[in-house]
Amino acid sequence: MSQVLKEGSRKFDLNDNWKVLHPSGVHMFTTNRRKAQWYLNRDKAVIVEENTIQLTFMPKGMGFGQDEIFGLTPRINRCVVCGCEENMTRHHVVPYHYRKFMPVDYKSRNHHDVVLICRKHHNVYEEIAKEYKKLVAAKYDVKTIEELNNEYITNVVERLRRKFKIHKLLTTLLNQFNQLPIRNTESIGEEIKFLVNIDVMNMTFDEIEKLNKKLGKSIQKEKSEVINIDEYLHGKNVIKKLKTHDDFEEFIKGWRRHFIETMQPQFMPLGWSVDFRCRK
Repeated sequence: MSQVLKEGSRKFDLNDNWKVLHPSGVHMFTTNRRKAQWYLNRDKAVIVEENTIQLTFMPKGMGFGQDEIFGLTPRINRCVVCGCEENMTRHHVVPYHYRKFMPVDYKSRNHHDVVLICRKHHNVYEEIAKEYKKLVAAKYDVKTIEELNNEYITNVVERLRRKFKIHKLLTTLLNQFNQLPIRNTESIGEEIKFLVNIDVMNMTFDEIEKLNKKLGKSIQKEKSEVINIDEYLHGKNVIKKLKTHDDFEEFIKGWRRHFIETMQPQFMPLGWSVDFRCRK
């Protein structure tokens, strides 16, 4: 699902870009005002000029290299495909349902692969990407999202068939008690008694309602347990196939290339590249 920017949000507005300098004075990266303020509030940096801070501690690394233009240049609030500035959404070039299962080095602080795109073109690309996801599934010998969803539904139905049936019977009894013929009511009562050995015909309306609510919660809990099973997580199963840095690089660059080739974006951030490093 695309992440829509709030009305008036200008996440990458030119006025929100701050340079961050190494204690030696080298430009490490460009960030937003919120992150710059985080350093300032903790006395980890000082303002040295307008929209520029210098760190007061020795960081572990030097940030972006001077040849990695992407990390040093300001970001602009516009669609990377058409250049419009309305109805912006954040697009993960490597889909989030893969990225979230990657090692931290590949998913942490990697804003290179998060770009702004208007809702119209985001919807267009999501449809195109469905076919690429099927190719990914075939390449890594895992089931597609659709296949796993169907298996999940089948599993839930089979696992909870009895509870679903009882829940439906109880709901019918509660909603249509005064409209059902007596013989139908008795038939429902007998079926419930056969399934769970509970004589609902000798229970009060409130007791039946309480029983049905308890059953409904039990069904929801079991459904949640089923959906968390690893075998139904397409993205996790794909990422498990990636063993080396070369594997991750091939996978990430494959998605970058697909986005560029299918959408032909005309306004990608300066320095953005298919070959940009894939981990921090």
